[in-house]
Amino acid sequence: MRKGCFISVIVFLTFLSIGVFFIVKFYGEDLLELGKNQLVELEKDDIITDIEQLEDSKYTDSLKIIVNNYFENIDSLEIKEELERIEEFADDFEVILLDSKIDSAEFDFITNILIKYERRKEN
Repeated sequence: MRKGCFISVIVFLTFLSIGVFFIVKFYGEDLLELGKNQLVELEKDDIITDIEQLEDSKYTDSLKIIVNNYFENIDSLEIKEELERIEEFADDFEVILLDSKIDSAEFDFITNILIKYERRKEN
C-alpha cells in the first residue's frame, strides 16, 4: 500500500470513529427509543408464539393474557431498564418451555416473576 493511501485510510477511520462516538454520545437515547418498540414487539411475538406451541391446558390462555398485560405495562419504564427486564423475563420463561407443558407450579412461577417486576416498577 502506498504512503498516501495509508494516510488517507487512517484519516478516514479517525473521522468515522469520531462521528460514531458523537452520534452515540449525544443521540444514543433517541436511537434506543426508536428501536425499543420494535425490540419489545419482537420479544412479545416470540413469547406468544412459544406459548401457543405449548400443549393445551387451562393455564395457556391465562398465561397469554398475563404476558400481554406485562408488555402493555412495561412502557412506563426507562429504556435500558425496560430492555433488561424483558431479557430477564425471557430467560426465566425459557425454563418453563423445556418440557412443553405448563402446570400450576410453572404458572405460579411466571405470575410471581411478573408481580416481582411490577413491585420493582412501583419503587
